[in-house]
Amino acid sequence: MNCKRLFLGSNTWAFKRSYTQKTFFICQSLVMKKEQFLHKLKAFFDTDNHKKRQHIQELKKILIKLKTKQRKIAYTRLQTDDDCLIKQYQTELEIIRAQRKKGIELLQRLKKRKKP
Repeated sequence: MNCKRLFLGSNTWAFKRSYTQKTFFICQSLVMKKEQFLHKLKAFFDTDNHKKRQHIQELKKILIKLKTKQRKIAYTRLQTDDDCLIKQYQTELEIIRAQRKKGIELLQRLKKRKKP
């Protein structure tokens, strides 16, 4: 079996058989395979950064939920006339503000640790 190896550009090789004159595409070069393998190894050993990113994303979602909850309670507090309910809403707002403040501080610390 007589084969010619042809380079078609962009890391693609083909083999052309002389007796049928058909071209068969094989795969990308070994260089690309090594790069993909190294990328997979890096991702495998870099699970700590992946966990940090997930933690940051979950914290952002929680902060968004707290913000919407805070806005709803503030809106309902403005709509009510009962003093007892207003005090109850005010204490809930103070608790949510404190939780959001702690969450934002934690998020900033995680982002600072992530940069270096």
